[in-house]
Amino acid sequence: LVAGACERTPPNATAPPAPTTASELVADMALSVDQKLARRLALTPTEVDRLRGVADESTLVLLMLNPGTPPELLRAFAVHPAAAVRIAVASNLLTPVEVLLSLRESGVGRPINRALAMNASTPIEVLLDIRWPRIQRCRSR
Repeated sequence: LVAGACERTPPNATAPPAPTTASELVADMALSVDQKLARRLALTPTEVDRLRGVADESTLVLLMLNPGTPPELLRAFAVHPAAAVRIAVASNLLTPVEVLLSLRESGVGRPINRALAMNASTPIEVLLDIRWPRIQRCRSR
């Protein structure tokens, strides 16, 4: 046995203080949501509901990329004015097919079309309809 492996915490030792005020509780909960967003861990429905009204574009992008974001929220944010948010919606595997179809943009080399191409849920018809830039071959001397 390793010395001290079975020792108990002394009765006079103090645990880290638990959040007591509402603002401390919210800060504690927000930290865990931020960590989940940053690591792309699925959020709970309660956490997603808390973030619905967020106006910060970078937080919305992380929310749209999150695997816990429900399809109806992805549908709602597919028309967001910020291109980064729409690109994140196009990247989420849970985005409904009709939303993916609506996100496609005409023109060559559009960032949202690249996001659609990387999404395994994008139908082949959408991929075939996207105009890709021509690749020019370099000539060797």
